Amino acid sequence: MAYSIRPLVSFERSFSQISPSDQKRIAEKLDRLALHPETIGASMKNLPPDLRGLHKIRVGDWRVFFWVDHGTQEITPYDIDRRDKAYRQLLGLGSRIKTSYAFHSQKSILSSWRSAACH
Repeated sequence: MAYSIRPLVSFERSFSQISPSDQKRIAEKLDRLALHPETIGASMKNLPPDLRGLHKIRVGDWRVFFWVDHGTQEITPYDIDRRDKAYRQLLGLGSRIKTSYAFHSQKSILSSWRSAACH
């Protein structure tokens, strides 16, 4: 069964600032994960408590960070960062997540993904 995708405001902000071709690749990767959640690997290790359960995927030079809730069958993307910055800033994400844990409507991000995928 497919999982739903509920991005955080911080994810949508980062997503809107990258090139349309990268948006398309990231959207396609997240859509594949939602359709095939069994392919999601283990969460990252040695993280602070507020980042527990964090996952990542690589899409070219980008790292997409997200949580997976298998109980509610949701993927919650919350940030995208370039590979060279992603791991240096990882510890700073915890405080950013706490202040931006608001969802945009699933329809808004999925419609922008689908429009990016069609171009």
